[in-house]
Amino acid sequence: MKRHAALLFMMMITVTMFAEGPLRSDPFAGEVRDILSEYRDRAPADLTFGEIEELASALSVPAQKSAYVRKSAAASMVIPGLGQFRNGDPLAGTLFLLGDLAVTAGTAVGLYFLLPPELRFDQLDYVNTPYTDIHAAWETAATNATMAKTLPFWGVATGGMILKHIVSHFSARHAARLAVSNIERGEVTFEPHAGFITDLHGRPGMGFGLRY
Repeated sequence: MKRHAALLFMMMITVTMFAEGPLRSDPFAGEVRDILSEYRDRAPADLTFGEIEELASALSVPAQKSAYVRKSAAASMVIPGLGQFRNGDPLAGTLFLLGDLAVTAGTAVGLYFLLPPELRFDQLDYVNTPYTDIHAAWETAATNATMAKTLPFWGVATGGMILKHIVSHFSARHAARLAVSNIERGEVTFEPHAGFITDLHGRPGMGFGLRY
């Protein structure tokens, strides 16, 4: 009884999740609508325990698909190209990764040459100079800094962050499209699953088997 009540509760949460957000943009929302259409005229209280488990299992498939797409996008948002590597497109993954590295390196080089000359490596030996002297040099530079002098530095820093976000954004969108394409071609498949599962530490719990 408790198991089926928990399944019904999880099923209602999943339906609510798709209905309020991803239903409008999630590529697998249509599958959820098709599954729920068979139960459109029935209240949850009228379902048998077997029907509850069957419905929860059916809903677990689009839920797993959506989670897989989100994880692929999130991977490329954190490290551009990672989602592409996970979805079998190493060329695109390499290009996105190199683009991110180029933006990072370009920003770092630009910021370095915008530092006051006395703080650059050719003027200050960061390896052999005592920390107190390094700290004093930075404090002196900060004291002598003006808005006109620091504006280019912060402009380059801000521009670099914006460019990195743009690369990450497009990499995440591309990774999501790759994930959807792989699912549609059957290269990534998911089995209906709803019930008791265990996590990586062997602890029992409830879930839709969202593990890849």
